Amino acid sequence: MQTDPDAALKDLDRTPAAWRWVETPLYLIAGTALVLMMLQIAADAMGKTLLGRPIPGTLEIVSFFYMPLLFFPVIGPLLRRGRHLSVDILANATGQTVAFVFAIVSWAIVAAYTGVLTWIGYEQAMKYTKLGEIQQVMTYDMIVWPGRWLVPLGFGFMTLVAVVALVGLIKNGRAAS
Repeated sequence: MQTDPDAALKDLDRTPAAWRWVETPLYLIAGTALVLMMLQIAADAMGKTLLGRPIPGTLEIVSFFYMPLLFFPVIGPLLRRGRHLSVDILANATGQTVAFVFAIVSWAIVAAYTGVLTWIGYEQAMKYTKLGEIQQVMTYDMIVWPGRWLVPLGFGFMTLVAVVALVGLIKNGRAAS
């Protein structure tokens, strides 16, 4: 049995076509949101400075759409590629077997925690969708409930990644790919 605790991420990083099919659009969405956010903020600042008229709703659009689009679509793919924060002080100070057990426990905690966040995010998204959540922006109401769905989608993909890694570690001492 392989006892390398990082094996789950190493094997998951060998990108099968199914992972790429899901991840590539997510990266494109986040990248597009970043560019659009920068352009809108720059235009808002220039309009405010040069014309004395900012773009109405910039703060709300950035808060409810661009920022969630930058974060939630890519948290699962980043976890799968091992690009998340990791503190391995305890695992590095122990033997391979103990580090392997830590990896199993860690993946189980990540799967459980992100699963709960997915469920809570889903409940909140349903609630605000039914309410037709809006945000008042100067003289009009902006619909903002669609942005709520990014939370359960992002954490749901992260949960899937954690479960696949955990099953791989338990099944054969390494991640399933």
